[in-house]
Amino acid sequence: MNDPIDEMVKAALDNCGVPYRRDDPLDFECEGFAIEVTQFYTPRKIKQLEGRDDVIFVQGRSAAKAFVKLLQKERPNEDDLFYRGRQQGTGLY
Repeated sequence: MNDPIDEMVKAALDNCGVPYRRDDPLDFECEGFAIEVTQFYTPRKIKQLEGRDDVIFVQGRSAAKAFVKLLQKERPNEDDLFYRGRQQGTGLY
């Protein structure tokens, strides 16, 4: 695996202690779900998802960075939109 986006997600999963195995055709098979990571949309990637209803699809560097932040989130930050929405009762979580 030499893809920097894959490496970013792999490191976050490792740091959070999420067990997975590297498997074909998807990038990460976790307990109860899978994660597919890709830089760009391709018909081949979409074909790999067929028949699965348990896949988190991370497409692009920005999405991978956001996914990593979600994995690393330990507690709400008051500057976080979701935290503010929760505190103000807007229903945004």
